[in-house]
Amino acid sequence: MHKIFFLLFSFIFSSPALAGIYELSAVYNFKKTNYDASHYDAMEAGTASVAYYFWESMAVEISFTRGAAIQSQPEFIVYQDLTGYGASILFSVNSQNTPFKPYLKGGAAYITKILRYYYPNTPAPNPVKTEGLSPTAGLGFKYMLSSQFGIKVGLDGSQTTTRDVASNQTSTNYDFAINAGISFLF
Repeated sequence: MHKIFFLLFSFIFSSPALAGIYELSAVYNFKKTNYDASHYDAMEAGTASVAYYFWESMAVEISFTRGAAIQSQPEFIVYQDLTGYGASILFSVNSQNTPFKPYLKGGAAYITKILRYYYPNTPAPNPVKTEGLSPTAGLGFKYMLSSQFGIKVGLDGSQTTTRDVASNQTSTNYDFAINAGISFLF
């Protein structure tokens, strides 16, 4: 009930000064960890999003994320692919006149994860695929370098449920990403 009141309060008292403004954002991250000459982990992911501000501080955001990871050791190699399509409501705390704009967001995403294991000298097992609708949330800030260009830093999280096909048991997983990128308003 408090959440509904907060959203209604935000709609009533928000100024429509940014109504009709679009925001394009792009975020990319890469990480590689070398343990020694034959053991390493590497991952990369990118997200593109479009937000439409229907009030000064409220927007609807749609996003697409694509990522991949590898863990390589002499005993095995593991590949993971991730694809996500998301929709969120974004609430920006400060007005359009301030360069520092913290934000909160919440929504849902359709996430697909595919995990593949490879062991030397053995046939490749079937990939483990997890997909479904997941709740998402995030927070962060934009710092506007001009009236139309800024940098964006955030923390996003999602919850997915995995079902083991062999045992029919489920487990809940929480995924988090710290990201940085650019943002254009037009």
